[in-house]
Amino acid sequence: MVLRRQRRLASPEARGPWTRLLGIRTAGALVLVTLACASTPPVQGSPPAAHDPEEPQSPALVVVVVVDQLGADLLERYGADFRSGLRRLLDGGFHFSEATHDHGITETSPGHATISTGTSPSQHGMVSNLWFVRNAQGAWEQVENVIDTAVRITGAESLAGSSPVALMQPALGDWLVERDPASRVVSVSGKDRAAILLAGQGRHTVYWFEPHLERFATSTYYRDTDPDWVLEFNEGVAERLTADGEWTLRVPADLLPSTRPDSASFEGDGVHTEFPHRYAAEGDTASADFGVWWSSTPYLDRETTSLAIQALEEMELGQRSSPDLLAVSLSATDRVGHAYGPGSVEQLDNLLRLDEELGRLLDALDASVGGEYALVLTADHGVSEAPEVLTARGIPARRLTREEASEFNQRAGADLQSHGSDPERLAAALAQTARAEDWIAAAWTEDELPERAEADSLASLMFRSLYRGRAAGLLSRYGVQMILTPHTLLWAWPRGTDHGSPYLYDRRVPLIFYGSGIESGLLGGHASTRSIAPTLAGILGIPVPGHVSAPPLSVR
Repeated sequence: MVLRRQRRLASPEARGPWTRLLGIRTAGALVLVTLACASTPPVQGSPPAAHDPEEPQSPALVVVVVVDQLGADLLERYGADFRSGLRRLLDGGFHFSEATHDHGITETSPGHATISTGTSPSQHGMVSNLWFVRNAQGAWEQVENVIDTAVRITGAESLAGSSPVALMQPALGDWLVERDPASRVVSVSGKDRAAILLAGQGRHTVYWFEPHLERFATSTYYRDTDPDWVLEFNEGVAERLTADGEWTLRVPADLLPSTRPDSASFEGDGVHTEFPHRYAAEGDTASADFGVWWSSTPYLDRETTSLAIQALEEMELGQRSSPDLLAVSLSATDRVGHAYGPGSVEQLDNLLRLDEELGRLLDALDASVGGEYALVLTADHGVSEAPEVLTARGIPARRLTREEASEFNQRAGADLQSHGSDPERLAAALAQTARAEDWIAAAWTEDELPERAEADSLASLMFRSLYRGRAAGLLSRYGVQMILTPHTLLWAWPRGTDHGSPYLYDRRVPLIFYGSGIESGLLGGHASTRSIAPTLAGILGIPVPGHVSAPPLSVR
């Protein structure tokens, strides 16, 4: 019997009134300035030594760090408060201040796949975290990104595994190994989809945290047994978990005024909304499974970073004649952000801990490979602030109720009854019904999206999230794509907050390159996350596949 693992569901020119929210800018001058942070003290460590810019050399190791849900606004809001890893990157890296994802459905799977493949969801196929396909009998069947029942969790064969079989394009790690089969690709994360999609299609070294097993795991797609160093590491994780039943506040008192008060009815489970957070108190309402509760705290990033450092040492990454790739996706910011919101005390506490973990990773890289690494920091998406916070500021926002959703379903059901035998007429009718709702900003049939995308910013973003045969969205199974109004959360979010929209707050992310041959600086103007993989390929000196159209960024 195979058990399904439980999941926590958690640039065209802008036109019209969407310019500010979409953040799409018209052509203009790009300004390059030196990044200076005189208001903050220097930290130990410095960027790896730069090579002669006339003859840039390829580094021995490329490191991709993705912080799940780290919107660019969070770095801007708290940038002066960081003292460790984030401080080093902000001071010593080349920072693209207006970087965005250029697709409309901003979720973990499409974001990570875009970063690694250099393509949009319309090419790599990861349109959402969840989509539908028609099976052999013509019925709709749900697909949950990387879950693959044809494989198993290594060492826990009763659990369905995960693999990249749904990823339709090769990633940077695949390009690297194709060029040099001796190169090693390692990817670790708190989430399976993040680790897998950053690694690519190959059978690389890929590990993620399995909360119900309370350990890091891989699947039989990659290997049938775990290496000894992973088994030993997991023994240490088990020991440390026993001491992690309480998440206590570490934010200095002078920083607390920059956050919301540490209690709000829309946070967490609606009851345990302030520090300290204890499993003994919250376990009954959050989950009876300690691993699930624990993986929603900053401790998850601590262990993920430790695993990355262990892999760096055990696999001798960057210490051989062939270049290697290390990908690290840190998931706690997303878990904390969903539960408490980006402006919460919990999120600031998490970010200060994240700063420390990134500092620990940079120190390990310095010690292991010296100046022979290049690193990029980015995110898979941003997030909206909670509607209650926004409405208090006079910004329109709402939580859609189940009653409102039910009324909409009734109207859509009437269209289905009237036009169910004619797919084209049904799609047109449903799109018209959707446009009449005050919580829906726009709706199109999938047949009209290509033409609309040429003149409509919203349509262009959604067109890049459209992969034929994979239906992601409320009406997508009927050939309709729609967008909610800004800061509108669906009925599945009675508390907390979410992302997934094409608006700037969900698409704008940090993009900082750091390391071998990379100067410090700040560049304004648009930069696409699709350019990350081609840029790193250039740094590695490997060719970019012809299907990748995004240009590399100039960072060396």
